[in-house]
Amino acid sequence: MGTYQGDGTTCDAPGICSVCGNGLIESGEVCDDGNTAAGDGCDDSCEVEPCWACSADASPTTTLGNNLPGPSICTHDDGSSCDDGDSCTVGDSCSNGSCNGNAVMILAACKWVIAGNINVQSRTRGETQVTGHICGGRVRLGEFSSTNGDAVATLATGTGIQISPHAAVSGDIVSGGSAVYGKPRLTRLPGLDVDVVEGGDTAAQSGDPSAIYDTLGTNVRVADCADAQDDIAPADLLLTSLPPGPSLGDTFIAAGGGLTLTAPNPGGVNVFDFHKLLSGADATLTLDGAGDAGSVFVLRVQRKLDLRLRSKIVLSGGAVAGNVILYSQAKCRFGLEVTGLGTVFCPNGKLVLHPRTQWQGALVGGRRRVELRDSGILTHVPLQVGP
Repeated sequence: MGTYQGDGTTCDAPGICSVCGNGLIESGEVCDDGNTAAGDGCDDSCEVEPCWACSADASPTTTLGNNLPGPSICTHDDGSSCDDGDSCTVGDSCSNGSCNGNAVMILAACKWVIAGNINVQSRTRGETQVTGHICGGRVRLGEFSSTNGDAVATLATGTGIQISPHAAVSGDIVSGGSAVYGKPRLTRLPGLDVDVVEGGDTAAQSGDPSAIYDTLGTNVRVADCADAQDDIAPADLLLTSLPPGPSLGDTFIAAGGGLTLTAPNPGGVNVFDFHKLLSGADATLTLDGAGDAGSVFVLRVQRKLDLRLRSKIVLSGGAVAGNVILYSQAKCRFGLEVTGLGTVFCPNGKLVLHPRTQWQGALVGGRRRVELRDSGILTHVPLQVGP
């Protein structure tokens, strides 16, 4: 007593007779388009592929009198939401059978906690704590500083990465061909043309046994860092070209005072234009999302961004750090013990966070150096703002 298989044959054991690719939607199948090819909407397991929609054609009658639907007709599910698997794209949607998204405004801020271009020194000083990956033309890690990510320098000659005594790196140490210098010594791995910074608590150390120490210049992380550097100029142009927002001129938040910016476009991009944005000690800048976590804040400063001693940037009304950009077309300076969040983007000037700053976001600069000073704490919150 066989069980009908759908193609005119029988099988010996009931319940295991369904065959994917015969054009009949049998038990356990979501679709069956008559083949097992991929990329046509119904895969070789008879599951509907992402960004496709499948429906059954007219249902034939089997020789046993059972109605089995099929074959499946599959078409592109254009416009539906999806996930392309890339955390640095937003607004992912289906088009022509594939999932695509738009890259965030500053790609470097999505993948790196500190990023500077080929001419920039990405630097931490004494006793800083960094959560995330560091990219720069050159990288300097100060004494007793630590990062749980990679240290990557794209410089091809000279000293690309300098690691001070007692600094700790838990990820990869990679350069574009330049030397890695770490006190008190360098050790050459037997048979490999790579440098290893060695020495427990007296030099760089790795908590990851698979961590890479590579100065060959061909490591994939060098290309990742170079991509971030290449993104700085286009991101600068993109942010400059955003439509103007409210013009706030020279804004000074008095010592101990506060300023609240409420999103006029909840859930969308909100640009606030400043000639200068300055604060006195203990000032507070509040960004209010007006009840929508999708509210994006772009604080666009033409001349100078300078927040002084113990100033704070805080969020309310559902706003999130991944949707905040502090963009200065000149220099950026944050004083002692400042607390803040968001991506700080200074493509044309020096970017410095002074001692004991606590920041959640990313630091991206295009000239001279990006620097986190003594006892600062920097935690990566990836930028999620699309174009």
